[in-house]
Amino acid sequence: MTTAYPELYLNSVMRKIGEFFDCGIAVCGMSPTDFTAIFLAGSACWHLEQGDVLYVVGRSGVELFLGCYEEAFGREPDLCLDPSYQRSPEYWVGWALSYYQWLSSRTFHEILEALTLSDMLALYPTLHEADVSKFASVVERIVKEAHTHTRLRTLRDCSHLTQRQLAEASGVSLRSIQMYEQRQKDINKAQAQTIMRMARVLGCRMEDLLERPL
Repeated sequence: MTTAYPELYLNSVMRKIGEFFDCGIAVCGMSPTDFTAIFLAGSACWHLEQGDVLYVVGRSGVELFLGCYEEAFGREPDLCLDPSYQRSPEYWVGWALSYYQWLSSRTFHEILEALTLSDMLALYPTLHEADVSKFASVVERIVKEAHTHTRLRTLRDCSHLTQRQLAEASGVSLRSIQMYEQRQKDINKAQAQTIMRMARVLGCRMEDLLERPL
């Protein structure tokens, strides 16, 4: 699987996202729900998902949080931010979440739609001393259960198209679409032209249709 940025930078990103979460929840006192809203609405998570070097290599966790806060509220928080660096539960969640996001190449939105920050904080007592790969395995199982449909099926439903309508508009056979959605055929092995035709109709990127096993 192709990751957004080289593994060389992973530990640095994990630390800065840990700081980001620590600033927002542990230091500023935002609720996990409110913090999730500004995190997903802000540009930082998207740039990290894309491997933007300015976010992967530059900008500290504090700077990322301040940027997201200002995007959401039009001003910086009325606090002197000095992250605790005490490896708070909130720090651990950001640290571990960024590892799983890098490993799985799922979007933060997709992950947090299946497992909230409160859910992740509840995992802290049993998993924070384990290898982070254990957290990734637990989260992957939960995310897969939450997203039982293929990405093709989800995007088709969002476009309010039937399988037949997608077939007619894309030129991909109805039977192929059915088999991709039932996982009887591996869409990851489909011809690029086939995926491109469906992506154009659905208004998404070709990679958005691919299944992403851990």
